[in-house]
Amino acid sequence: MKKCKCILIMVFFMFFMFLIGCSDGVKTLPEVPVGFAGSIFQEGVSVTLVEGAENPDGFYTGSTLNLVAEVPKVGLAFKLVFLHSDGDVSGFMKSVVDNNFPLDELFGDLAAQYDALFTFIDPGALLGYGGHPTVYGEIEIPKFFEVPDGDAVQLVDVLTGEYILAIAFNELDLNTGQYTDWNWYYTTINILGKDYCETLVEGNKFCLDDTSTLCHQNRLSHIEDCEFGCFDGSGGCKEGNPGDIRCIAIDSALQKANDDGFYEEIETCGFNGASAPLCFLAEGDTDAACHSCVPDDTMCEGDDRLVCGADGEFAVEETCEAGTCLASDSSECKECVPGSQVCATQDADGNVVTDILLQCNDDGEYVANQCGIKCLSTNVCLGPPTELPSAGEFDIPSIN
Repeated sequence: MKKCKCILIMVFFMFFMFLIGCSDGVKTLPEVPVGFAGSIFQEGVSVTLVEGAENPDGFYTGSTLNLVAEVPKVGLAFKLVFLHSDGDVSGFMKSVVDNNFPLDELFGDLAAQYDALFTFIDPGALLGYGGHPTVYGEIEIPKFFEVPDGDAVQLVDVLTGEYILAIAFNELDLNTGQYTDWNWYYTTINILGKDYCETLVEGNKFCLDDTSTLCHQNRLSHIEDCEFGCFDGSGGCKEGNPGDIRCIAIDSALQKANDDGFYEEIETCGFNGASAPLCFLAEGDTDAACHSCVPDDTMCEGDDRLVCGADGEFAVEETCEAGTCLASDSSECKECVPGSQVCATQDADGNVVTDILLQCNDDGEYVANQCGIKCLSTNVCLGPPTELPSAGEFDIPSIN
């Protein structure tokens, strides 16, 4: 029996020496077992929650699990645990498992090359070191996988779903001393990622980073990306950064964003005569504000005609003749005071006229009337007047 044991150890030792002689040491055995294609899957892994929130739907990312893998064959187990989901990014978790097999007693100085990545399974104590039928350890479910992206590493979220949790195992053929392809012992678990939500809050909004989402069938579905962040209190997007100022044109209201990022009205600005809002960002403003006018608006203040500048405030543009700045049309100083009238003394060519009465209409413009006989010095017609097409053919006398 002792002789057989020694022979078997020598076979193992010679096999490992062969690997090292043909390659660069540990890389002869795959550091990362490649894919599932052609692999054999066998159930044999069990997990229980060590630390994390209890949930009958599965295990949350970030939870710590106790893993035990029952492997009834002789061979090497890869210490990193693989997590896989169809259609999702998969990969090895950083946590490792082991069974404390004394590789140094078998392989001496070679053990250090293998111990970081592999542990040896000897369920029947064929090597005489006591049975080692299990691989065990605590593993943490990752919140994201690190996926190579050129020279950088991209972090990809582990989302809610059913995953295969597997241990890669390479069986040793005791007759040939050769290893087979990597095969897998596994279990399936439900992982609850950051997109998971409780059924009891079906239809409620939630924040997922800077995205507003809706809970539907235990999944957070996308509603909209939030420019200013998502408010956890409602699950909706914030409207602005705290302290931001804006105008609401339909109400001409000035609003300020509160500490939660939602706007509240602080002033109603009103509208100008053309129903344009007086709340806007004027020239020279750092924030929107209420203003007196909209640029190019005009108004009369006594005989002064005011024009609104780019800063949203009125300034005196010109002083009109007394009574000729009209509130009804302040776009210019008018030529006369509505309701006044005067006799013309000559036409535009300088010819003397005595029968023309000029009357100022409501628009501040003269209308010419030809008197039946003459225009009296009291600025009234003698004889019935007849309106002429234009008053522009006559000089406008000064009115004292």
